[in-house]
Amino acid sequence: MGLEQVADLSAQLDTILKGQGLTQGSVGARLDQLNKSPAQLYANSDAGRAALLASLNQGNAAMQARLGRVFSNPPTAPLEIKRVDPSIQDGAPNGYYFRAPLDGSRPAIYWINLKGVGDWPKYTLPSLTYHEGVPGHHLQISTAQRAATHPLRKIAFFNAYLEGWALYAEQLADEIGGYATPVERAGYLQSFLFRAARRVADTGIHTKRWPHAQATDYFVNTVGFARGRSQREVERYCVSRGRRAPTRSATPRGCARATTPRRSRARSSTSSISTTCSNRVRCRCRCWSGSSRNARARSPDRRSTDFGQARRSPRLLATLRRPPAF
Repeated sequence: MGLEQVADLSAQLDTILKGQGLTQGSVGARLDQLNKSPAQLYANSDAGRAALLASLNQGNAAMQARLGRVFSNPPTAPLEIKRVDPSIQDGAPNGYYFRAPLDGSRPAIYWINLKGVGDWPKYTLPSLTYHEGVPGHHLQISTAQRAATHPLRKIAFFNAYLEGWALYAEQLADEIGGYATPVERAGYLQSFLFRAARRVADTGIHTKRWPHAQATDYFVNTVGFARGRSQREVERYCVSRGRRAPTRSATPRGCARATTPRRSRARSSTSSISTTCSNRVRCRCRCWSGSSRNARARSPDRRSTDFGQARRSPRLLATLRRPPAF
């Protein structure tokens, strides 16, 4: 899936880049050329970082003004955009969001890692701001916090819901004119290329045993990110296995529900959310409906279940008999 998405998004970017006169080399190489264009770079100084933050605030304010076209009564909670503190920037993500406390003691914060200003060409910034600010995380979480509901529903969120909305927000911004030029739209497509490429990199690191340098090179050559930014991303995947893997898009044959992979846990294989399938046995989607002994007893034909297939593999059978962690 990751390789297919990389190919599709690269084809779309190829068309835009050719329109900008960038015709030689791979898509990643041409994006790298665009990254290094003086017109796309802020000065690597305090003044340059201040100008970058000012442009993010302007972009967020402009999108806030457009929200009324697609949302009724959108929230107007303030959002601060700040640089990640230099003392932690080496290990910090490239950009992330902190919700406001419920007592209103401070506004929400959108943090951006400015260790190297060259990591952030101008055309890449709108999609990040729409993801972290409005109509992304800030709109979503501010709406939840002002709702008349239980406090837990204002502070507890599932990651798939949070990030799913933020990815949709990047697409919604495209529909309402958030990307002012073809080059900014290239930045939006590059952000989706980045998500597809990290699926490939995650598999490469943890299944094919790619070394750190190979995974970093893949990001640089495929996505066109600056090497420093690519390296920080790869380091996240090295210590957070499976977080970038795609969820299943189809229900396995014979099962009534599909499941979503969870983070792998120490000393166990990647588990999934527990659901009950129509066969009342632990099937390939890792549904669990009781002990393995009961599931085996209910199965009319053990050979048609994973338990039957695992009889020749004690290690797989032990994994199948282990109930999922909640």
